[in-house]
Amino acid sequence: MDYQQIVKLEIGDELSIDNNKHGKVLANIESGKFSEAYRKEDWEYLQSGLLIYTDFGGVIHYSSEQLTTENFNTKNQK
Repeated sequence: MDYQQIVKLEIGDELSIDNNKHGKVLANIESGKFSEAYRKEDWEYLQSGLLIYTDFGGVIHYSSEQLTTENFNTKNQK
């Protein structure tokens, strides 16, 4: 996933992680988009990346570096 794809992600967008795990975007720190349950005031200290609810570990913060170097794909990517 490149940086431009990260910034465009919206709250609720679904992702595949390592081709066999799944997650849903809760907050996009890069673009300043936060859900009501995950408010900016509580998470902006992280400075970059995404908060993702995963099917394997609950809520996880992924840094921008992790998102661009690991295997993440949006649900509608081929």
